[in-house]
Amino acid sequence: MGKEIVTVLEDDAIVESTNDNVITLEKDVIRGDGATEPQPGMKFKDENELFDFYKRYAYEKGFPMRKRNSKKGDDGVVNYVTLTCSRDGKRSYSTNSTLKPQPTIQTGRKARLTAASDIHGTWRICIVHLDHNHKTSPSKSRLYRCNRELSAQVKRKLEVNNVAGIPLHKSCNSAVVEAGGYENITYVEKDYRNYVEKCMHGKAPNGIITDQDRAMQNAIQIVFPNTKHRWCLWYILKKLPEKFGYHAEKGSIFASIHRLVYDSQSTEEFERGWTMTTDTHNLNNNEWLSSLYENRGRWVPCYLNTTFSAGMSTTQRSESMNTFFDGYMNSKTSLKQFVEQYERALRNKVEKEFQADFKFYSQMVPCAMKYVMEKQFQILYTISKFKEF
Repeated sequence: MGKEIVTVLEDDAIVESTNDNVITLEKDVIRGDGATEPQPGMKFKDENELFDFYKRYAYEKGFPMRKRNSKKGDDGVVNYVTLTCSRDGKRSYSTNSTLKPQPTIQTGRKARLTAASDIHGTWRICIVHLDHNHKTSPSKSRLYRCNRELSAQVKRKLEVNNVAGIPLHKSCNSAVVEAGGYENITYVEKDYRNYVEKCMHGKAPNGIITDQDRAMQNAIQIVFPNTKHRWCLWYILKKLPEKFGYHAEKGSIFASIHRLVYDSQSTEEFERGWTMTTDTHNLNNNEWLSSLYENRGRWVPCYLNTTFSAGMSTTQRSESMNTFFDGYMNSKTSLKQFVEQYERALRNKVEKEFQADFKFYSQMVPCAMKYVMEKQFQILYTISKFKEF
């Protein structure tokens, strides 16, 4: 029986081996200028080496990968495995969500390989499919979940910074600078946040400020039952012209409510002033004001003095353009620091846009109908715009 001929890469040349030894794929076999393609008959000393080989190949080609299934022999040891592109498969949808489909990365079965082990534990690739029915992009490989990880050193640094009270975005910025750019890190800010939240060991925030969304209020009561939930004062007061713009005494109503909110030193003073205002302007039957009064403990400052909030009473700041420079500069930033931080802020913005582009690139919202026009929009529009359509 003749010896099997197996092709491997060595330096810059292709070398044929005529021995029966198992192929050992060193890390330098896979280079940035190309990737060794899986071929039927290629051998590996164990399942882990096979998995690492296909993962490196997927990274170089620009697609996510995963183990789709495996089988065990009579001895309970895995002897057959299928590795696929993570976009393999189809997601099923319930009939009641047909017109509101959610984004999915799955596009149907295509690229994959199967491999099996022999009685000696040597793994051999049996079947290979290299074609994908979607685009691939090596520059986006670092953003796929299968390629993202936090090293032990990074985790330790996050823990120390968290204990020291260093804001998360500053830890992220420091890590990016230390690595020499976003392209050199193996995680995204979301991974940072998830890990830090896990390090909190269930510790809830002391206070949360939101608008008057009922669903959010119910969720906070369930998830953070001991957290003080307050409503954004700015959102409430900006509705006054909408609610009372028609009223003949609107100016007096606006002034009275503002004075009550900002000048009341005690809850008793606020309640007396509120009763006087509603009686004077005949507003006792106004449903919006009645609802605000019933929930006065969520938004009136004098009811919230017992909860420390660092002087914050609105969410407006976090929703303004100030967030673009948030964490990069302040009133004491020098001109030289401004230039440096401005560049970092721009790089951060570009990275977030790149990640948003990656999300559009790697996911899709299935068509809800069968019209050709809808399919055209699905291809041309971003996920958010397509969902609007």
